[in-house]
Amino acid sequence: MMRTRSNSLRMLDKLPPELLSQVLSLLKPQELLVFSTSSRRWCGTDYDNLYWKPAFLNAFALDPREAAQRPTRGRKARSLWRDRYERAWRFRLEPGTCALGLQLERPLSAYEPRSFGPDAIPAYHQNGLLDVGVLTVRDIKGKNKKLRYYVHSEGVDWGPEDVDVDVWLEHPEDDDEDEDYYLHEGILDGCVVYVSSSAAALYDPTRPAVGRRGIRVGSPLRHLLEGFGLSLDDVISACDSRCGSQFRLRGVDNFRFGLGPRDNGYSAEDEWEPIPHAPEVPTATREEKLNWPLQTIQIWSGR
Repeated sequence: MMRTRSNSLRMLDKLPPELLSQVLSLLKPQELLVFSTSSRRWCGTDYDNLYWKPAFLNAFALDPREAAQRPTRGRKARSLWRDRYERAWRFRLEPGTCALGLQLERPLSAYEPRSFGPDAIPAYHQNGLLDVGVLTVRDIKGKNKKLRYYVHSEGVDWGPEDVDVDVWLEHPEDDDEDEDYYLHEGILDGCVVYVSSSAAALYDPTRPAVGRRGIRVGSPLRHLLEGFGLSLDDVISACDSRCGSQFRLRGVDNFRFGLGPRDNGYSAEDEWEPIPHAPEVPTATREEKLNWPLQTIQIWSGR
């Protein structure tokens, strides 16, 4: 088996770059990243521009501004686009799967939570199942990345402002309902993303246009609808919350997004449709809705 694999890799190395690029384009992102570590040839500057640059732009960014390669020298120049591809894959926001390097349906304890303690929570809520602190996720090249988190709880409208992500947890069922459990044993059920990052973009393996559109926190609603091939008629209002007015998209599972209030003080949900008993509340125009920036992107496990 080892000999067959070695021979296969040597055969790939002998292919012309254009043909090799077509072969590797058939691989899934995670398979491609594994293959790229198997040959020195695939790590060179020429191949970085020939393959990894179009691979990144095709999978994660349609915005022409992303095609501008930042000047760099030395070892970083040889893997600039591969690194961008790997970071985008690692921190992608994929409904039902992951967000910011956090895998849904894994215990929060897997990310080494470091709580700030009860003093970070108002006294009124200190007996609730809330927590504020820092998580550790793996960045590329063996480095760590810190995420500021807040463990949210149903029905609590309070929450810190300076966090990267709200996490929602499912806890193991226990026969003894009165027995306390360790908060960090909870299983990740949802992530509400607040941070805007070029690496933290929405991704859907069944809808390639979503990843290419580069949809992230701060993107206009227009880009979200273009990525999914939907219209304003497919936007369904859910409720108001600390995460902004929540909406979902018709036919898209395990995903919601939040829109923040405008300067007039009314929430997005208030302005989305006319309110017969409150004619003083303005109704947003079609263009205002399409240009409304995403305040949060919400990824759920579907459990």
